[in-house]
Amino acid sequence: PGVITMQALSEEDRRLWMEAMDGREPVYNSNKDNQSEGTAQLDTIGFSIIKKCIHAVETRGINEQGLYRIVGVNSRVQKLLSLLMDPKTATETETEICAEWEIKTITSALKTYLRMLPGPLMMYQFQRSFIKAAKLENQESRVSEIHSLVHRLPEKNRQMLHLLMNHLAKVANNHKQNLMTVANLGVVFGPTLLRPQEETVAAIMDIKFQNIVIEILIENHEKVTASLASFGAVNG
Repeated sequence: PGVITMQALSEEDRRLWMEAMDGREPVYNSNKDNQSEGTAQLDTIGFSIIKKCIHAVETRGINEQGLYRIVGVNSRVQKLLSLLMDPKTATETETEICAEWEIKTITSALKTYLRMLPGPLMMYQFQRSFIKAAKLENQESRVSEIHSLVHRLPEKNRQMLHLLMNHLAKVANNHKQNLMTVANLGVVFGPTLLRPQEETVAAIMDIKFQNIVIEILIENHEKVTASLASFGAVNG
């Protein structure tokens, strides 16, 4: 019983695993930010998409086993994203994603949208600093340094991070049902929120520290994001 996590050693290896599980995701090259994935932005539509996905998960899927770990079928994920990203409907006040969409499709859409951003949510320029903070031996120092770094992020990045961490904390609070502990969520979201600019051997070795950063953010989300401005200022 329990969750077994396997880490791919390269992007190609990860792609092959995803295909084997019929959960293919868009393959991106982190060195080329001007590709089609650049259509995703931290704008009103982007925040609306993430809010709708979170709302669906929290209202009807919070206890699903393997939440965020089990991926949806790529064709369904892409179809949902295309609907959510349509400017004609994306800014409507409706917050519901209809029940025909499986939770695994919705969670995959959320993760995919974050990967489609021009750069990782926690930004390339702070990558090494976050990793360095995660390597500190003293837990209090880790939290303090990561807290400081978060508040150096642009406002919209902080707001999105605040939204996500509050949500992931709720997911982790239900880990007895969904089996997604803080550590498991760190494994899922570390490579997405802190993806490196270059896929080097050193970057691969730092993956566990990416995960630790996310764990710390989830566990200390109230402290780290306490002084952030209200989300409404971004989405209003």
